[in-house]
Amino acid sequence: MHTLFIVSILTALLSAGSSAFVAEQSPALVVRGFYTRHFVSPKRMFFSRENVRRESGSLSPKLYRLMLHELQRAEEVEREYKGADAKKPYISGDVFTNSESPPQVFRLGKSSQSRGTAEVEVWCYWNDQTVGRMKSRMRVLLVLVKDKWLIDNLVYEDGTNLVSMLSRRDYFGD
Repeated sequence: MHTLFIVSILTALLSAGSSAFVAEQSPALVVRGFYTRHFVSPKRMFFSRENVRRESGSLSPKLYRLMLHELQRAEEVEREYKGADAKKPYISGDVFTNSESPPQVFRLGKSSQSRGTAEVEVWCYWNDQTVGRMKSRMRVLLVLVKDKWLIDNLVYEDGTNLVSMLSRRDYFGD
């Protein structure tokens, strides 16, 4: 009788732990965790080598490689064009909010998932003097890699997407 009681308690604890693990792996919770970390400080919200490396564990290998390649291209352009010839980087600001002015708040919208891919809607809100009251919507696309949901692309409100921007041949997009 005592053994049966212990076994039932252990079973309950293990099943609660495994369901908590599954919940932690849902695409919406992965995106919520990513944006929560991302919004900790405006310094973390700009496209830089340090910020991309910091978030590497949340990015698909493809997206991570493309982002590092883009930063390398920007550094090459910066070395080539100096002084009066200096060029603004093709990508500046924050690729995860599609803005040069960091928003204050994010909210998750609809999410869906199907066989190793998922999509989570993210709304960003600004409420300050620099931008006024604004909101922007994007779709975060995820892929399942080794049982972990990773951000693979972002589709912005205007229909453009991050992977296409990072994959362009000409640095200046001409």
